[in-house]
Amino acid sequence: DNIMDIYPHSDTLRSFKAVSFMGAPLKDLDGTTLGYLSVLDTRPIPVDERLLGVFNIFAERAVAELRRIRAEDKIREREEKLSSLLDSAMDSIIELDSRLRVNLVNSAAEKLFGFQSGTLEGNDFTRFLTKESRVKMTELMKELHRLPEGTRKLWIHGGLQAVTATGMEFAAEATLSAFELEKEVFYTLILRNVNERLEAKRQITSLMDAARYLEEEINDLGNFDEIIGRSPAMTEVLEDVGKVACTGATVLILGETGTGKEVIARAIHKASPL
Repeated sequence: DNIMDIYPHSDTLRSFKAVSFMGAPLKDLDGTTLGYLSVLDTRPIPVDERLLGVFNIFAERAVAELRRIRAEDKIREREEKLSSLLDSAMDSIIELDSRLRVNLVNSAAEKLFGFQSGTLEGNDFTRFLTKESRVKMTELMKELHRLPEGTRKLWIHGGLQAVTATGMEFAAEATLSAFELEKEVFYTLILRNVNERLEAKRQITSLMDAARYLEEEINDLGNFDEIIGRSPAMTEVLEDVGKVACTGATVLILGETGTGKEVIARAIHKASPL
């Protein structure tokens, strides 16, 4: 009571013509003060246990509401971070329900399968797999459920053959995991298109085969891959190299500076069986 005597310079209390005040801090479970609930009256507030009880009930309700709002804010913040994390991933991440319908995807998955944002969800995912890969997925799902809870994740050996919205097939590395939420089973499939990598590997193999072929052709011409001249004089020099290389004789190579004496020496050394 007599709140104006305690805070005589408060314009707020004066504007309310406050006489009495009752308040309580609103504390979180860890003791953090979230705010205050207060009541001002233009008359003295009687000391009444029932009145205090009603006031404390309102204070508890206010605390519960503030906790709910804070919890929702944290959940919303975590969902936004999780969404950003999924969308920043280069691999395609797809959540499937027990019927293998697409429940949730990231932007990489939409791009991989050729869908606009938000249009891949709800589709039957089996339509994006070849017949062999559908059978493979079914067997893997059965295998997952034979694993102990908490370890239900598999690397899909050999990957999957997937199909885009336009019908184009591609090879994909993949992992599959299962989890339960409210007694319903969900699957997380992570895919990576390896067509480009396989094509690069094929090109490298082709280039290596071509290089081996050229090397063999060069060897057939005299096994002197550093020497490319084929004039009569050079042919005679290479014949002499072949003759002395198979002997244990000491060879003296003469010639002007820059004519390739070291190249000839290496050719003799390379052709020598010793």
